[in-house]
Amino acid sequence: MGVYTHFSGKSGLIDAVVEAGFDSLDAALDRAFEDGGGGRDGLIATGLAYRTWALEHAPQFHTMFVPAVAGHQPSDTTRDRTWDSFFAHRARVAAALDSADADPTAWHEAAARMWATLHGHVSLELLRRTHAMSDEPFSDYAAAVDVALAVDARGVAN
Repeated sequence: MGVYTHFSGKSGLIDAVVEAGFDSLDAALDRAFEDGGGGRDGLIATGLAYRTWALEHAPQFHTMFVPAVAGHQPSDTTRDRTWDSFFAHRARVAAALDSADADPTAWHEAAARMWATLHGHVSLELLRRTHAMSDEPFSDYAAAVDVALAVDARGVAN
């Protein structure tokens, strides 16, 4: 009961797990983007770091992204923290497109496509591991980055 009291109940405890997870994940992604040299290579490095983090923190990753805890209603602070993580990704994509001053819709859509592709593949990989299904190799995230950058570079240039 002490834990629940400290966090003001189950939802507060889950919010703390989710927020700490995003802090840790964001730190790993920021390091990867910088170590990758930014741009395309930085985005690929962040994709690989996202996968690595998810595999090393699978229970926390599920808590962050799968709303499966009965009765949990994320606080506004937790919802905002979740969006902060996506906005950091979007800023990296804008930097890779060299278009931070261009139409924000273009880099928002590119960021959403890249994240959806990566998150989908990582989630499926985690499910395969959890349910002892075939362990197919991780898809080529570099190809997904290249496609998104090519599509959005044309959109930004127009």
